[in-house]
Amino acid sequence: MGYSKGVMAAGVVLLGLATATEATAQTTGLYIGLGAGANFRQDSDLTLQGNGAAMARRMGLGTDGTLGFKGASPAVAVSLGWDFGALRAELEFSYRDNDVDSLSIPGIRGKTTLTGSANTYAVMANLFYDIEPLRVRVGVPVTPYIGLGAGYAWSEYNEIIMRNGVGGAGTYGVDGRFAYQAIAGLSWDLSGLVRGLSLTTEYRYFAVLDQTVSFGAQLGRFGFRDGEVKATNRNHAVMVGLRYAFWTPAR
Repeated sequence: MGYSKGVMAAGVVLLGLATATEATAQTTGLYIGLGAGANFRQDSDLTLQGNGAAMARRMGLGTDGTLGFKGASPAVAVSLGWDFGALRAELEFSYRDNDVDSLSIPGIRGKTTLTGSANTYAVMANLFYDIEPLRVRVGVPVTPYIGLGAGYAWSEYNEIIMRNGVGGAGTYGVDGRFAYQAIAGLSWDLSGLVRGLSLTTEYRYFAVLDQTVSFGAQLGRFGFRDGEVKATNRNHAVMVGLRYAFWTPAR
């Protein structure tokens, strides 16, 4: 909840900044954007719930674990927005794909093998503030910007299964929850090549409220498949993209 409150507070500040520059802002109209880059998902904290937790304890397993992910994985975002000058508002669809690297459950020991991946799809409403007073020229005009987003995300846990010689554990399923993000980037004006075209480079922090999916485990003759587990979903991404404004006023 602390993250959510921080995003809301930052949104109020962002709106205030936009209002302060309203006198110099110009309406520039509709734009589209496309970005791609590398996503780094933080290790997910796992917490077994309900009957699954009780079964795990009877089998001598812990009820808390960690799901780790490999390094850089693909992230893609497509957006449609409206540029008001200093302020921009947009609707975005994004996709992130992360292969698993480790699954740690207390009580499962020995050498293990691991398979599976986790994908996240999101629809977000974003609000950006272009910091025009900090614009510099580095061959082309470069404008820094900050943004906040809120929306809904679905995560798919694709048969994430850990096995050893006597059993194993796994999590699987799809769950959707409220999602939010914070963005900081630079817009490189390429209107000298194509009017209305910009190159964007940005950092994104993206998070989803704790998600609940299925969980199962087996040790020897004992096991269960009807458990539930809560999983955290927090991500960092570095992305490069293009933004094209359909109508750009003469400066």
